[in-house]
Amino acid sequence: MYPIRTLTAVMALTCLFSMAGCKKEQAPPPAPPASPPPALSSAPKKETPAPPAKPAAPEKQAGGAVDCADRDALTAEARTKGTKVLAGLTDGEIMAQVDILSAPDAHEGKKVRIAGTVTGICPGMGCWLGLRGPKGKVLNLKVVDGVVDFRKLAKLGQFAIGEGVFNKTGHHGAQVKITGAMIGPTVCNAPTKK
Repeated sequence: MYPIRTLTAVMALTCLFSMAGCKKEQAPPPAPPASPPPALSSAPKKETPAPPAKPAAPEKQAGGAVDCADRDALTAEARTKGTKVLAGLTDGEIMAQVDILSAPDAHEGKKVRIAGTVTGICPGMGCWLGLRGPKGKVLNLKVVDGVVDFRKLAKLGQFAIGEGVFNKTGHHGAQVKITGAMIGPTVCNAPTKK
């Protein structure tokens, strides 16, 4: 047999003269350690309760208008992101226009709060804004002529909330003489004129 030194020298010479060269073989990288199996427990896993959901923003439709079926979301949006008119709003129940108009004597001279889609704006001085309620009835928000120009603040189809004193026989019929309002940024589908 050949001594080890001789074999090493022969291998070194072979590497020098070979075209491929001699490369030291590398061992394959070690496999990642296996993860331990999940621990079995007899106690039920406690879930963290989800935070309360915020009202979803109304869903956009073609042309930038939205389907305004979610009145709670529109009301929340108008309260937080709307344009403040006069004193804005206080907290409290929003009444349906149909409920006020079906019993006008019971509401005469009382403070009411209504919400709905803008269906009309006074073309002369911008002194009133018609709001269509959830059952299709329209009631005007009215200001003293010249105090507010709704033509500069709102457009047909916007969602708004207003509060003030109800009068069953105002200059423009039944109306709410407002102390404040919030006009939301959302424009609903198919605004109609009063």
